[in-house]
Amino acid sequence: MKRNFEAARQILLAVQGQACTEGVDRIFLESFATQQLGVNPDDYFYNFKLLVNDGYLLPEHNSIQLTWSGHDLLDRLS
Repeated sequence: MKRNFEAARQILLAVQGQACTEGVDRIFLESFATQQLGVNPDDYFYNFKLLVNDGYLLPEHNSIQLTWSGHDLLDRLS
């Protein structure tokens, strides 16, 4: 697999746009990104994992939040 900057950007935008103070539901995020935004499911899972591993997304229980670094990365990708 390769990094897909557009998929990463779409994931970050979805978290930013859909999250409440507790974050966005993980299952909702997957569905929204792949079905509403058209992110390929393989690209979604691979790039989601990269974003979590590099500290741009923070998974807590079943919700996902954007970290400070995630906001900075989104600013650079937009």
